[in-house]
Amino acid sequence: MKEVTGLLALTVLLLVIPGFGYSQKICDECRGNWTTLNLMVLVSQTRPTDLSTYIPGMKVALDAINSDCSILPCYYLNHTELIDPQCSDIPGVRGFIEHVTNPSLNEIMIIGADCSVSTQPVASLSPFWNLVQISTVSTSPRLSIEKEFPYFLRLVGPDSSINPGLVELMTYFKWEHLAIITQEEDIFTFTRNDLLKYLEEQGLHGIHSSSFPTGGNPQDTVLNLKRSSGRIIFLNAYHEYGLEILCQAATLGMTSPEYAWITYGWYLNDFWKKNKFATRSNYEPFTDCTVQQIMSIVDKMILIDHYPRYDKTLQKTAVGNLTLSQYWNKYQEQQNITGLFPGEGRPDQKEDSVYLYDAVWVTAKALHQTDVELRASSSIRLEDFWTSNLNTANMLKKMIYANALNTTFYGLSGDLSFLQNGDRLPELRFFQYRRKENILERIYFGNGLDGSLMIFSNETNNIYPDGIPQSFRISTIGIPLFAIYTVIAILGILYGAFCLVFNLVFRNKMVVKLSSPYINALFISGIMTFYFLVILLGLDSGLIPEQDASNLCMARVWISTLAFTLIYGSILAKTFRVFLVFRNARSGKPTQSQLVIKEIHMLCFIGLLLGIDLLYLIIVTAIPVAVLHLETRPTSYPEGDLPAKYTVCYSPGSNIWIPILLAYKGFEVIFGLIFAFETRKIKVQELNDSRMIVFSLYAMVVAALTLTPISLLLNDKVVVVYAVQGASIFITLTLLLTLNFVPKMFYMYKNPSGEVKMDFSNIVKTWTKGDHNKKSANTTSLAQSASIEQTVESKIEPSEGTHM
Repeated sequence: MKEVTGLLALTVLLLVIPGFGYSQKICDECRGNWTTLNLMVLVSQTRPTDLSTYIPGMKVALDAINSDCSILPCYYLNHTELIDPQCSDIPGVRGFIEHVTNPSLNEIMIIGADCSVSTQPVASLSPFWNLVQISTVSTSPRLSIEKEFPYFLRLVGPDSSINPGLVELMTYFKWEHLAIITQEEDIFTFTRNDLLKYLEEQGLHGIHSSSFPTGGNPQDTVLNLKRSSGRIIFLNAYHEYGLEILCQAATLGMTSPEYAWITYGWYLNDFWKKNKFATRSNYEPFTDCTVQQIMSIVDKMILIDHYPRYDKTLQKTAVGNLTLSQYWNKYQEQQNITGLFPGEGRPDQKEDSVYLYDAVWVTAKALHQTDVELRASSSIRLEDFWTSNLNTANMLKKMIYANALNTTFYGLSGDLSFLQNGDRLPELRFFQYRRKENILERIYFGNGLDGSLMIFSNETNNIYPDGIPQSFRISTIGIPLFAIYTVIAILGILYGAFCLVFNLVFRNKMVVKLSSPYINALFISGIMTFYFLVILLGLDSGLIPEQDASNLCMARVWISTLAFTLIYGSILAKTFRVFLVFRNARSGKPTQSQLVIKEIHMLCFIGLLLGIDLLYLIIVTAIPVAVLHLETRPTSYPEGDLPAKYTVCYSPGSNIWIPILLAYKGFEVIFGLIFAFETRKIKVQELNDSRMIVFSLYAMVVAALTLTPISLLLNDKVVVVYAVQGASIFITLTLLLTLNFVPKMFYMYKNPSGEVKMDFSNIVKTWTKGDHNKKSANTTSLAQSASIEQTVESKIEPSEGTHM
């Protein structure tokens, strides 16, 4: 039974694993008679960029491939003598030419180089010898140009691939402006140009971009940066120049939390320790600063690593049937063989040896798949690459490149796949230097893939514990002015409450009764609401969360509209009643035929105005495009200061519905002015406060005409606008309350009974003053006086026991 089960399992295995049966068969045929396939490998082994710690990783990969009969079963994969490009162009090209002109080496693919300056010239030459090249950690954006480097692949993304992650970082911290300082090298200028374009596409801004030549002193560049408005700075240079810039910036005090520095993750872990490594250009620093100064600016510095992410603790089995822990055991064995121990080369780059391990596996899988395709359809073999004509070599080159491009597997460096131009689909890692006593620790705090950013939950509050650096400042009203106006508004509300209590307590007194106390109550409520509105106008994003400030936009419209209607509707109703009383009385018509306007009628009129307002506001609020929200707009600012912005409530539909609302309110004001003009000659203080009503109308119109142009012309001067708005509102509201109720209070103080005696004959004289026909006026004055008295009695509805 066990034998049957085993046979069935083997049959299934042969069917579901492509090439397995082929490999085993060929492996049996070729056992002990393998053809060697040589790889050309370029690894820098000379300081300052000594990556000799990569080499044991390559040895581990070759051992795994050559011991696995399922891959390249008839071939033994090896490498020729390593080329040391010294992280420079000439040594790399020299080594490449020496190898390709040596027919005994028979190299079929190239692995390397590491530094972009070494990789680019080799990658431009290799197609002429039909060699496909795969680099481990070259990051120049220029290498992404497929037309220039048509047969080139790499296991990392270009430096420009960090740009989406950088923009996501800016979005996360609400940075809208970025300063860029660039070393004039292709690797950096390509990244800068791509970043500026990407920023523009995302609606962000490169507020300051400056550069300096390689070998030059960046002092002027740093000084210009200091004088600029840039506070979020992307350091786009090699680490020795980055150290120089940071040193100069530290002496100028450009440190956290006012400034945020961002650079590449491939900087040496302890690059900030001066002279730890010699520099690639015998660089001599221009500025001398202490380690403490350097630490003060490197502390909180963010680094974006465009390498794929891999977890040191992950035990997932990778290509070659190795976990990371197993790999490091084999790596240690190779160290014992090669003699490359920690302390030599760049020990901080030891972990990145997994990229060379994966690169070897990419070449092996590409060659293996090419071999499978050749054996299935042709008599050509991989070894014919050197012995056949150029057409055959060119065909093999294209097949190898296509198969390499389609290679996917889970490697020690993570999931591996390539884009069409040969770049690896990058996964970003975000690090930050954090100071702990006298050392700087490099903390891994987030990941990014496809332009997304995920910050670990336990790191959210640790990135900038002393406050997030700001790329711009929002012009806000400020606590002092807001506090002063809040106190004044509260006093105004208390003043209104006092007037309301007086109005309700003495509502049956004739002096109050004649002015319609319930209408007065609505009038006072509107004024108290407007006092409260001043407080709401001062609550901007400098005092409350931005989302709450945005929600207040529509709330202010609702409150101001309804409060205006309560105030103005009350005034309009009372003015219309006075106008109607005297117009009908003057006409001489019988009192019985005249329309009686009671207080309930005026309340219904105000309710109608409120209903229209509510219906309109409900419709507007229900339309998403019309709902106001907080919008940030730029404004002028002094040179060297942070870019300034101000907030304004806006929506795309506000250009339509707000003018309609203002026009509607304008019609109300016009009608009120007409009635005020018609009753301008009625100077009866006791009757319905006619003079106070007229003054109140004029005061509100003047306030509206004053505030509107100020709000439109000076909307970016938020302090000035709020100060003028608040002062105008306070003055207008206080005058309305004072002129409408203080005379009544004074009258009650002098006449506690509150009785009012009116001389109706004087009213008639006042009303008819200016008539041209004096005789007619004298003849009808007595009749009109009696008519007015009767009309007033019918309109005002005095309570029981109250006499005119």
